[in-house]
Amino acid sequence: MSAGLLAAFADADALTRAILRLRDVGYTALDAFTPYPVAEVSDALGERGDRMPWIAGVSMLGGAAVMLAVQWWAGAAYPLDVGGRSPVPWPAFVSTTVIVAILWAALGSFVGLLLATGLPRLHHPVFAVEGFERLWDERFFLLVEARDPRFDADATAALLAALGATGIDAA
Repeated sequence: MSAGLLAAFADADALTRAILRLRDVGYTALDAFTPYPVAEVSDALGERGDRMPWIAGVSMLGGAAVMLAVQWWAGAAYPLDVGGRSPVPWPAFVSTTVIVAILWAALGSFVGLLLATGLPRLHHPVFAVEGFERLWDERFFLLVEARDPRFDADATAALLAALGATGIDAA
């Protein structure tokens, strides 16, 4: 079974217009491949970019909580009575807590990035399409996935051709 249809477009504007038209018709399972980031294409696909700050923030707070808990437990379980200080000196915990919070935010962001982008993905059906390697030579591709409820190979190919696709291949 194929992954869908891969259509090549001459420029980013043609790709964006095709995505918007396919969205208007009712297609939902679309993906675009461009040689450089194109904000209009991301907007047309309906991609949301607001997950990573939440992932980083939750990771940071979780790391800070874990570090504070470990330090509090160590201070309470193994008290060190030096100079009349309290057994749990929270001001001494601030610097290590901040450092660990930053570390957890970075690790959480990295793991979140991998999960959000589906990486590492060593193979995708579009890699086998003839000409896809020219993506980096200013080519723009649109994948209409076969799992889309509106997908019909012949009708979708005709629609893509009408929208100005310079080439259409089964992926």
